[in-house]
Amino acid sequence: MADARERGDIDVIELAAVGVADLDGDGRLDLVLSNNNAPPTIYRNCWARSGNWLQLSLEGSVSNRDAIGAAAKVTIADPATGATRTLTRVVEAGSGFASQRMFPLHFGLGESDVVEIRLVWPSGTVQEFPEQDILNLGVPNRALHIREGDELRTRSPSGSPSAAL
Repeated sequence: MADARERGDIDVIELAAVGVADLDGDGRLDLVLSNNNAPPTIYRNCWARSGNWLQLSLEGSVSNRDAIGAAAKVTIADPATGATRTLTRVVEAGSGFASQRMFPLHFGLGESDVVEIRLVWPSGTVQEFPEQDILNLGVPNRALHIREGDELRTRSPSGSPSAAL
């Protein structure tokens, strides 16, 4: 964004709020700015992709339907060294004053491979998906739908759950 501002591509009006979401489903996060006394501004991220990503759309069955409060832990491995680390995201109902994040949880993976997905639902249910289950769905660079207690599913371009593992 700094480069765009220096070129004069960003015209900041009196900003009220910022929303972050993958508006076009390409794995790159876009921005929506809510301006005071002016129409909203949308900044679509059209930079060349420089790494892998994963989106998890969670749906509660025992827990609340929107899975608010669920924690997703994605363990990734560096392909060169094999070193692992865990990325954690929590489904939130709001992410700041007058702002919002998209409900699907977004993970930027760089060049790493996903080796495990672990979910902790508000009900206390824990679901773990090992590397082989994840590889069967062609992760990374996918949006997955997970319903509490069910198997992993990819998301179709329309956003509805499709193929199950």
